[in-house]
Amino acid sequence: MKKVLNYGLIAVAFLAGESMANAQTFGAWDSPRVNTGDHIGIGTPDNPNYTLDVLNNMGSNGILSNADGFGLHGISNGSFGVMGEGPDAGVHGSSSNIGVIGEGNAYGVYAVTGSSGTGVFATGLTAVRGQSSNTTGSIGVHGSGPDVGVWGESFAWGVWGDSDNGNGVRGTSSNGYAGYFVGLTWCTQGVWAGSDARYKKNVEPIANALSTLQQIDGLTYEFRNEEFANRNFTDGRSYGFIAQDLQKVMPELVKSDEDGYLGINYSLMTPLLVEAVKEQQTIIDEQARKIDDLETALTAMEARLSDMETKTTKANDAQNSSLFEDAPEMQQNRPNPFQESTSIEYYLPTSVNDAVLVVYNALGNEVTRVRLEGRGYSKVDLQAYDWENGNYIYTIFADGQVVNSKQMILAR
Repeated sequence: MKKVLNYGLIAVAFLAGESMANAQTFGAWDSPRVNTGDHIGIGTPDNPNYTLDVLNNMGSNGILSNADGFGLHGISNGSFGVMGEGPDAGVHGSSSNIGVIGEGNAYGVYAVTGSSGTGVFATGLTAVRGQSSNTTGSIGVHGSGPDVGVWGESFAWGVWGDSDNGNGVRGTSSNGYAGYFVGLTWCTQGVWAGSDARYKKNVEPIANALSTLQQIDGLTYEFRNEEFANRNFTDGRSYGFIAQDLQKVMPELVKSDEDGYLGINYSLMTPLLVEAVKEQQTIIDEQARKIDDLETALTAMEARLSDMETKTTKANDAQNSSLFEDAPEMQQNRPNPFQESTSIEYYLPTSVNDAVLVVYNALGNEVTRVRLEGRGYSKVDLQAYDWENGNYIYTIFADGQVVNSKQMILAR
């Protein structure tokens, strides 16, 4: 005897897969039926179809099991390891180990419920475990119900589904969430979302992605675990958005749960981030192009400026040379007045062929004449040993042209 199965007024001790010899009945409301294949039926027609076939039309539980080992354990070489249909719970198992475990070729665990209730409800170390070995289209755990398809509560595995070539756990919902998990979820190979072009219509590019992101603030925060212990939030710092703030900018990314608390579909941010990066890259590329244009223009401007400076320098040199050649200079004699001798500085361009210094007395008579041999800056010394005191005029002639005339005084 391995477990007690309550059906109406009858308690049946049964181990699925064992023969009728290992089953006992208690009470007299109905008797188990067994066919030639050792299938046992309770409340069924004469020929039960499954190893354990329980039919209850009284509105209670078809099979409710509570045990220390496996609450419900069904193995089948056909289609269903464990199958249940009922108005409240299709399959309900409770155990300290595994609440419901089913192994079959098509469905490990299959449960359907009526207008309200849960398809599969189980508690245990592993609440629900289903395994299917069919190589095509198999499902480890299948639950169907208007409230919850599959509900598992456990300290280890809430729902466990194995399938060789199908769906380990499959959830479908027309007006809720196909899967609802309280706590962390872990996936070894990623989560896939249907995105085939054949599913979609009204396809349009995302506009103004960058400006949209600029309205959203990324934040760091901690969850208030002491107030929401049943939510199984993580401890420590987390990163994300505030749903109420994001809802003002992108309401499509925010939904509420059955209690009115808001959640965010972070995966839907990915296309927006992609387009924002592309928009930003377009701006960067345009700025880079402008910088290249400016650098090209600057290089050309520097070349032109250098050329102008070279030409200006040459022009200035030529002009200065021309000015020096066209404008010989003569300075005032020093000392002045003088007693015996005095010096006169002058400048003569190299283009001057003949230059002389002539000194005149107050009457205009020539006193002395000195040929100037030096070119560039030079000077000439005058000795006045036999001159009389008085005023004198001295003049430099360059190629017959007067350069300048100045007055000097001899005073002994």
